[in-house]
Amino acid sequence: MSNMLEILMRLKNVKNLDPRQSTLVENAYYLCKPPERSARVSKVCPPLHQYIRKLIFSDLDESTIEHMLRQLRKLPWTECEPYILKCFLKVHKGKYGQIHLIASLTAGLSRYHDDFAVAVVDEVLEEIRLGLELNDYGMQQQRIAHMRFLGELYNYELVDSSVIFDTLYLILVFSHGTAEDLFAELRPNMIRYLSVEEVNAALIELEEHERRISFEKAHNNKRIDTEKPPRRTPSGALSVNGQILENGAEENGELHEEFAVETDSDSGSGTIEHVDNDNDESDEDNRDEGESDGDYEDEGEPASDENDEVHVRQKWTLRRWLTSIENFVL
Repeated sequence: MSNMLEILMRLKNVKNLDPRQSTLVENAYYLCKPPERSARVSKVCPPLHQYIRKLIFSDLDESTIEHMLRQLRKLPWTECEPYILKCFLKVHKGKYGQIHLIASLTAGLSRYHDDFAVAVVDEVLEEIRLGLELNDYGMQQQRIAHMRFLGELYNYELVDSSVIFDTLYLILVFSHGTAEDLFAELRPNMIRYLSVEEVNAALIELEEHERRISFEKAHNNKRIDTEKPPRRTPSGALSVNGQILENGAEENGELHEEFAVETDSDSGSGTIEHVDNDNDESDEDNRDEGESDGDYEDEGEPASDENDEVHVRQKWTLRRWLTSIENFVL
């Protein structure tokens, strides 16, 4: 087999093959006879370290957390504390859903070893800052896991809220200037709450204030819509809610009738068709009245100029009224 592969490589070197065929021959050769390389030397951990890794990354779950805590306490603490701390900081190598269990183990061990919890918090904050400084895409999952671990430490009361807020400020202002420069103007107006109850009360007060402002704004808009003042058109006539009135031409009763018809016209298109029918009927009545007036004039009875003027004025006002209704509907 090896002789055939050697012959294949010699033929490839002798013949003038294109790059694609040459690559195919090399891939087939190295697939059958991989190049010799030195074997990877695996790191050999002591049995005690292997047992600690097994407890933290394999056997830890919600049902065995008490047993894991007892097993860690049984270990020689002076010898195993640095390695336990190292394993706790590698939360990104375990399951993301078990980060809160490692924080629970930290809280349980802090009852018997106070320095251990302080060391865990310091190392987590240092890892967060290191991730911000390097800004490596391969460390993204690690940075997320450390931030989750810091939040779980806060849930188990191992860090104060000031540490959480300072870390958030660091994330926001990192490489954008110092926090003092960014919040110099905002800090005098900022309020630091000492408990969750104060934060909840402040949120409730803020929601009530926003609800009150929105209600007042809606009420003002509604009052402005209902109370539209009359305006004067360029022709000298007054316009009330889209209705053009001649100066001194209409009586109070006629105004009320026109406003009533206008409110009826706002209800829909069917009412507008009714107004158009009334318009046709009024035009027919006006024509009948005009014919009757002409008959009276033929008979010799004098026609009233006041009645003619009233008829023309009513027809002109009606046309303007229909135009304003059409503009309002459109």
